[in-house]
Amino acid sequence: MNIIYIVHQTHLNEVSGVPLIAKQYADNAIKANHNIAIISPYSGRIDNNLNEFKKDNILFYNWPSLDNWYQNAFNYSIKTEEIEKYKINFKPDIIHILDWVGMRPDFLNFLKNFKVPILKHVLNLEDICLFDSSLTFNHEDSLINNHYHNERKISGKIAKFFWFNLKYDSKNYYKKLEVRKKSVIHINNRFFDHLIFPTYSFARFYLSHFDLKTNFDVLGFGVEKNQLSLNKKRSNGKKLNFIFIGGGSYRKGWDIIEKSFYEVLKKNNDKINLRIYGFKKKTSKSCLNKFKSVEFFDSFNPSNLHNILSWADFGLTTSYFETYCKVLYEYIDAKVIPITTKFFGSEIVKNDSNGIIISKPHRENLIKTLENIVKNPKVIERYMENVKKTKVLYDNEEFSKILSIYQKLCK
Repeated sequence: MNIIYIVHQTHLNEVSGVPLIAKQYADNAIKANHNIAIISPYSGRIDNNLNEFKKDNILFYNWPSLDNWYQNAFNYSIKTEEIEKYKINFKPDIIHILDWVGMRPDFLNFLKNFKVPILKHVLNLEDICLFDSSLTFNHEDSLINNHYHNERKISGKIAKFFWFNLKYDSKNYYKKLEVRKKSVIHINNRFFDHLIFPTYSFARFYLSHFDLKTNFDVLGFGVEKNQLSLNKKRSNGKKLNFIFIGGGSYRKGWDIIEKSFYEVLKKNNDKINLRIYGFKKKTSKSCLNKFKSVEFFDSFNPSNLHNILSWADFGLTTSYFETYCKVLYEYIDAKVIPITTKFFGSEIVKNDSNGIIISKPHRENLIKTLENIVKNPKVIERYMENVKKTKVLYDNEEFSKILSIYQKLCK
């Protein structure tokens, strides 16, 4: 089978998120003797063969990118004469879009011309969000809040005054969202033969906004099995080890981590270790740098993930918004007890069973949780027993299910 994957960036240039998922699919497909091509957007010069090159048995192609994709992707004029000049030396049997952020909309016509099934993952809110910025999600009442303005700057304060107080251009944005909604429905019904959502809760939320005819499946992302976790044991009396791999990202809840651990470490610096991965230049300048028990690291190589997780007792995931959270599954497979906020992709964690769910207010409740663990470290044993019983999806299992969807669509 010949498979094309579409992604906003390749794993050769971005070692995170969706690019790594595309690589994982490609690697599994190649092992199963399928042929793979990956197409991603590119802002430089592109020849008629879309800058074709081959690496690790994968054909790579570029498609012209679109500036301000979030605001223009769904109402951009199609240049038919331009897409006709582009050729690729690859005839797909199926096309799998992991995301098409950055692509010009005429790209979908280019794909449609292959006359093969097009499968699309729906992983985020780019279809229904006008801004490329941090999002927070209120799970209880399904509200999405867009923190578009940087309030630390004077320009941000002025923007907030006009946007939130005077509703300066709310009608304008409302009209744009209405146009976008109709365009998204049209694009889904015209171009996509099948959708995949990472969780049922996100599927319900997304589909509540659109009247779509497209069939869909719900399938999470599989993790690579962690062999190091098989013999993992915790010795009594040692300090509690916490890990956070969200760096200084606001969406990942860095502000919750920074403020909560600062309060707890003032009293319990001799009982807690904390390792923070990502954005070292930023995180190492935080108020946590005064504690010797806190270590700061840059992002790690994914191939070293299992070694990194083998150190930890608890894994922190304090995101304000996620549609899926692969790291929760990686924590559980590594026998690391998850402490998480509530978002679409956190369903695998059952509160006070195989982990802890932090409710609002997040900072205050994380402080209480950390203090309770310090006072009662034996709770680890109970959590760990339930973590060991929790079934996670592995990458080979996931690809087997993906492959069955391909085969069903290609009949």
